[in-house]
Amino acid sequence: MIARQTLHLSLKGEGSNVADAKTPETWSSKWPQLCAWFGVRSAPPPSDDSGGLREVRKYVNEHIDVWKCMEEKYGLKKGVADSDLTFQGFEYFLLTQSDFDRQYDMTKMYATGFEEERDVMGA
Repeated sequence: MIARQTLHLSLKGEGSNVADAKTPETWSSKWPQLCAWFGVRSAPPPSDDSGGLREVRKYVNEHIDVWKCMEEKYGLKKGVADSDLTFQGFEYFLLTQSDFDRQYDMTKMYATGFEEERDVMGA
């Protein structure tokens, strides 16, 4: 979507914000849709002192045997989840530092004549 919007804007000599849809969507709305797509049940965040965040690396380490079975079952590249090349803590950083609301307006983008939008699952 970003590429399509960028091409559209470049042909018009314009610059603007780009996103999948005019209206932003919250993670509380997105998460159940994503879980359903993977066939898992969503749940609200835990109400402990972690602020609702789980330490992903700890979870991966506790379930590494399950992951290794999935590597075998689905023919996945082996050793990625517990590789020495994986920066330990990177997952936590992504979940805490990239968790922000979209604070920009899409009015200008859609005023250029661009009409395409995608819902969460379409994106």
